[in-house]
Amino acid sequence: MERGQDIAVYNWGDGYSFLVNNPKCKKIQITGNIGGLGEITEVEIAEGEYPFHYYYELLPQDYVFLDAEGNEIK
Repeated sequence: MERGQDIAVYNWGDGYSFLVNNPKCKKIQITGNIGGLGEITEVEIAEGEYPFHYYYELLPQDYVFLDAEGNEIK
């Protein structure tokens, strides 16, 4: 599953592994699927942290990758 250049998401175990090597991506916004509540987790990527890896321990309802202005990277 890929979204955007140099961005990949893999179903890993019981969660998702997010891999980002695109300096335009500054944030991963993940909508949780716990009890249908849709809790949002925002993971910021600091300058110089690329390639970046983040593991989300559950299966998310949705996720988007955002640039510095908060626009979705497609």
